[in-house]
Amino acid sequence: MKRFNVDRFVRENIDRIADCLSPEQLRHETRSSQLSGLASAIRHRLTVNNERHLWHRVDNVEHNALLMRDRQGRRIVLVTEYVDSYFGGYVDLVDVTPADACEVCERVADGWIPPHFDPSARIVRLDARHIADDHPERLEGLDRMQARARVHAAVRELEQSFKTFDASSVGSYWFPRSASWCFVVPLHLDLLSDPLAAVLVSEADGYRVRTVIGRRAAFWNIASLGMRPPAWLDGPGQPYVSTAA
Repeated sequence: MKRFNVDRFVRENIDRIADCLSPEQLRHETRSSQLSGLASAIRHRLTVNNERHLWHRVDNVEHNALLMRDRQGRRIVLVTEYVDSYFGGYVDLVDVTPADACEVCERVADGWIPPHFDPSARIVRLDARHIADDHPERLEGLDRMQARARVHAAVRELEQSFKTFDASSVGSYWFPRSASWCFVVPLHLDLLSDPLAAVLVSEADGYRVRTVIGRRAAFWNIASLGMRPPAWLDGPGQPYVSTAA
């Protein structure tokens, strides 16, 4: 795509794209926060499409499969056109269409289906040092050794609750840096507050807890693929309710 300035494109078209989306793709938060999160999700998707050459030209316009879903539940495609002007060229949003209206876009969208989460698997590796050292604000008042011990305890509790997880409580997203799928599950480091999102990656003998991220970041990572994020990742309008016995 010729000289595609993703940041400018998203900034100029974010409201229009947001109005096309299903409410399930938008987090329960202020409008400005919604647009900020959505903008990051769109930038991520367009950058991946550009790097992997997943956009294509149709006549004089380009098709960019966004993957997020419209109010009818269909994945959408951004139809764009390069405009050359005296002040420099830019990419204009011509239309927003369903992916199933274009055979190529539909194939692109179908290529982003995450693997199934295995609730019978074990957690075989834990990056406790990374979690405790990189997220000290989550374990306020504990020294490093105490923090790592709390992480280990939380992960043991997490593994015991695997059997209670279903499709509505586990999310998935694609992490380009490692070119791998990640699963997102609730991790309670502090039982008096909302859970963090534990990020699991598959290994040959089970799952590895790679890191933890905030619920908001996890929500938009999952939504960027057109999937419905679990309710526990949503804002104040959707409180998390444990199903563990």
